[in-house]
Amino acid sequence: MPWERHVPADLQTVEVAHPAVREIEARWTIIGKPAGCASYLLRPTLPPTLGAVQHPPWGRNWTPSADDHVPEGSGRLSPAPEENPVTIRLRRAALAVLVAIAAVLALGVGTASAHVTVSSPNAAPGGFGEITFSVPSESDTAKTTSIRVQLPTDTPFAFVSVKPVPGWTATSTTSTLATPLTDDDGNTVTEAVSEVTWTADPGGGLGAGQYQTFSISAGPLPKNASSLTLPAIQGYDDGTTVAWIDPTVSGQPEPEHPAPVLHLTAASSDGGGGTAASAAPAASSSGTSGLAVAALIVGIIGLVAGLAGLALALGARRRAAGAPAPAAGTAQERGSAHT
Repeated sequence: MPWERHVPADLQTVEVAHPAVREIEARWTIIGKPAGCASYLLRPTLPPTLGAVQHPPWGRNWTPSADDHVPEGSGRLSPAPEENPVTIRLRRAALAVLVAIAAVLALGVGTASAHVTVSSPNAAPGGFGEITFSVPSESDTAKTTSIRVQLPTDTPFAFVSVKPVPGWTATSTTSTLATPLTDDDGNTVTEAVSEVTWTADPGGGLGAGQYQTFSISAGPLPKNASSLTLPAIQGYDDGTTVAWIDPTVSGQPEPEHPAPVLHLTAASSDGGGGTAASAAPAASSSGTSGLAVAALIVGIIGLVAGLAGLALALGARRRAAGAPAPAAGTAQERGSAHT
């Protein structure tokens, strides 16, 4: 043998007496050369995978790095692409439009909902008239079972009679007048009806989409008044109530629960009275509210259409920007071929 190998049991080294040690460096590591000895001390070279901490593929890819080895199909996570700022703005605008639509629809429902109203065909200042309350049932889950109307006490009615309504029981509440009145017959009136309540019979009432009219005959009406505010309280069979008591102020939006207002007009020769005066404001209010809601909805639809068009235009522009540009000289070549 041109060289010798000795492996001591305690050191696990090899003594090699051969000058060409580079040929075996791939398998052996030189750890020294004893003084006065022509031999080298060698130790077997460990493979790269021995003596080092090994990580399974999923462990190595848990924290991605540039030098990681990713086995095929390992599902290495990749950063999400950055979103286009224009797309973000469009999404926010669409969200704002949806919120506006919801608000307009809620406003439309509230405005279009029916109110308790009052009217009269012959109510005139200083006279007697039939006063009729129209009561719709607005709840989808409960029935209207009572309506309580408050009559004026500062200008009380000396005479009040109630028109019967099938399925309903009417009761009147009287109050002592601070200032006694004198009726047409010269009698002194110290009490007057201040409240009339209609209550549905057991099992009865007004369901969703139904309404009922309740009428009284009252007088004499105030001589120096052009209108009377008659608040009403509507009760449902689930225990809830709606108070139609909010005053309506000219030049301001209609309140959510306006108090019924009876408009008085001068008596005409044919006995006509306040029908047109009391019905006109309600019709005008409903028409104006309907037009406002319709205008808002049309405006929102136009805004949505504009945003959709903008999104399509931006998409087309991005596709055009990403398309490969024509090769140089293509136009000249086409011109030469045509010639």
